[in-house]
Amino acid sequence: MEILIQGTKGGYRVLHKTVGFPSSFANDLRREDVENNRATVGSNFYSISSTNKGCIISKGICVWDEERRAIGNILFSIFIPNDRHLNGNEVKAVLDKLSSIYWGEHITSDGNINSNQQEKWSLLEDIANQYDNKLDIIKFDDIENYQQGNGEAAYIYYQDESELLKYLDKPYLREYSAYKQVFLVDNKFNKKDENPLNAIRHDSKANLTESKVLENIPFKLSIESKNGVTIEIKVNNIKANFNLNVRPNDDLEISWSKPYHKTITTPIGKFKDLTNYFDIFGNKITVKNLILDPIEYTFKFEVKNQFNEIENNADVVLYCNEKYSNETKNYELKIKAQELQYKCYVFAKQNDFTSSEKEIRIGDENKTIELVLKERKLVEF
Repeated sequence: MEILIQGTKGGYRVLHKTVGFPSSFANDLRREDVENNRATVGSNFYSISSTNKGCIISKGICVWDEERRAIGNILFSIFIPNDRHLNGNEVKAVLDKLSSIYWGEHITSDGNINSNQQEKWSLLEDIANQYDNKLDIIKFDDIENYQQGNGEAAYIYYQDESELLKYLDKPYLREYSAYKQVFLVDNKFNKKDENPLNAIRHDSKANLTESKVLENIPFKLSIESKNGVTIEIKVNNIKANFNLNVRPNDDLEISWSKPYHKTITTPIGKFKDLTNYFDIFGNKITVKNLILDPIEYTFKFEVKNQFNEIENNADVVLYCNEKYSNETKNYELKIKAQELQYKCYVFAKQNDFTSSEKEIRIGDENKTIELVLKERKLVEF
């Protein structure tokens, strides 16, 4: 596992970096306006950041840079490629081990970092490498990818270790994407002099605690169309692809369509508002396949005799695609849109009288179609 250790040891420096760790993450976290006192020494925090190939999760500790006689910090970071996942418990475990061993070897009990002592980085590398076999493989369709944002670091206060582990388990959240990284700080430090945020650079207005990002964690929504029905989903008014990641707070709109059938479209709503349209089996959530009603048109007819008198007892006959499909005496026919893709004709008949054929088209349903009976004459040779 790739690691990076950076911090203030006689000033800021990258203390150690393995070959595959993204170099762009290295950055001095010290605040320019920091109060140079020891109140934050020993206070720790965690952080999450993204790169174009994965995520970087870190643990930081505020220390006293004895050589400069100034407050500083040291940050222990691991890089997890975006096609791998390390669960939150293991993330915390490896970062705690790295920081604990370094603290025991190179930082005094009162938080002074030893500027002259040389580190044995192979020991920390070996510890990190022990977690390689704990990485789970992520399927290609499930890979998430966020670039590191440009905004100064945001922060979240977590209530307890259980909540911290949930944050560490879900490093790819849309709410993080605007920031260079997001600090996770124990709520016990909130409004206290010991708060590590007093010593590290961040955007004081970027408090994401109340955003409740853990309540908006993405989940996979699958679409399995059947019987010629097309299912389309819009997420926040943008058409989405099959097997997409959606979040509980996203605005969803689902439609089912099929040629010659009535389209069904849901109202725009959150996932919790639309649960009737999903099949939920454990962690698998699939859009239901709905049965669509065929589109039908009703055509009305008026039958007259050759004297322009209305006839009430004639038969009206319909045939489409050169096949007889319907016959009625009530002068009203329902025709499915699928039939109207072919040429459809109607005529009236009564005893020895019949009308001329008339082609009917979509649009004729808004008017009464007149059929005039004329006597059929049998020609003998």
